Amino acid sequence: TLSWDSIYALRYHSTERALFKRQAAAVVAEEFHMAYDRAWNTWEIGEIFRVRGDMAASRQWYESARPLFEANGDTMGLAFARRAQAELELYDGLHAAGPERAAHFSAADDHFRAYLAWTLEARNTWSRTYALCGLGRVELATGALDAALEFFREALGLARTSGRRDLEGLPLACVAHLANAAGHSALAARLAAAVIASPFSWLETRAWVAALAGQEQRGAAELESRATGAGEAARDVMGPVIDGLLAVEGATAAGWLAAAAEAVAAFL
Repeated sequence: TLSWDSIYALRYHSTERALFKRQAAAVVAEEFHMAYDRAWNTWEIGEIFRVRGDMAASRQWYESARPLFEANGDTMGLAFARRAQAELELYDGLHAAGPERAAHFSAADDHFRAYLAWTLEARNTWSRTYALCGLGRVELATGALDAALEFFREALGLARTSGRRDLEGLPLACVAHLANAAGHSALAARLAAAVIASPFSWLETRAWVAALAGQEQRGAAELESRATGAGEAARDVMGPVIDGLLAVEGATAAGWLAAAAEAVAAFL
């Protein structure tokens, strides 16, 4: 369908194709008065603009989706609206200072926790992993590395046990950013490279860790044009790397990351 074509394009092809497919789906929903689809198309367009980095357009589409979800009584949609608001608050916090910065991070945490609560009720492992990563990213942004690690470790475990290979890239990317924040730049670069090399990693996730892997000069166009065929599967080491990380013990980020570097060295 057009909707799923758009989702796949956003993950593995290009934001341009994703937007084209989503706008086509939106035209169909409007023409046939499909209220459920109209709400989700609106939200997904906001998601596409967020991935593209156009936060003003993203905010507009996200905010337009919420009343549509409310009118439909769509609890899943409302949960995703909270997730969207969390992403906006986190972005705003990263670009603010002083008390305003802290307020945005606090709001992001509240929204991600509300999203997490829905994932537990709905037993949605994919969304739960995303929520845990979101909460960890908030902690990371505030400098609470130990707290961030706990969220990321739980997300890694869920991703690995889910059997969804496409779910592994985000939590591993989060650990790469944690390693970088803690001064383990070599480990961060190796984990980032593993994320980028995997055919299962989404374009957004690859772009997020590109600088950590020393590939900031590659540009978005090259990242989006990477082949995702079976030939790349031989270079995919995310699974073994995550297994190695999950076996590492440590109560603090400093101790855990030091041990993690040794645990995954054989794979990277």
